[in-house]
Amino acid sequence: RRDASHFSSPPDPNSTWYRNYTQHVRRPINLGTIHQRLWEGAYPSPPHFADDVRLCLSNALSFFPTDSREYKAARRLRKSFGDTCAELGLPTRQAPRVGDWPHDYAVLLRRLAKSPRAQPFLRPVDPLADGCPDYPDRVGHPMDLGTVRARLDEGLYVSPDDFGEDVRRTFANAISYNPP
Repeated sequence: RRDASHFSSPPDPNSTWYRNYTQHVRRPINLGTIHQRLWEGAYPSPPHFADDVRLCLSNALSFFPTDSREYKAARRLRKSFGDTCAELGLPTRQAPRVGDWPHDYAVLLRRLAKSPRAQPFLRPVDPLADGCPDYPDRVGHPMDLGTVRARLDEGLYVSPDDFGEDVRRTFANAISYNPP
């Protein structure tokens, strides 16, 4: 119950990390909303309900640092929820389809985003805030991993090559603007 309290309501828009959360998490959902939907009969089947619970916990695991209490609570809840699903005969996790490269690459991006070294690449460069006012003049086609993730989530990449091109562009821009 204590673990669930971290995820029982939407994030506070006045919190210091809210902007980062809304940029990082593309489909936010919380346990309070899930509870309301459940009681309103909005879920057509138990797997639909389970998918939203998994999404809520996945959002927490991809956003919060691994040493935070929120991350640890989400891990415990995910294990407990998986055990309960198994007891009820529900799938214990969402299994990606074989050859589902968008899913695989989304997992890769989530793992990459957890690295402290990835932080500068997770959002578009803000020339003024980031202290590089000449960035738009020197970088013709800006790209960042947050934009890559948004495009992937929206299904805008038609092939792994398109995805790879934007990822490579992210790092090529950084190297070009910040030569060794």
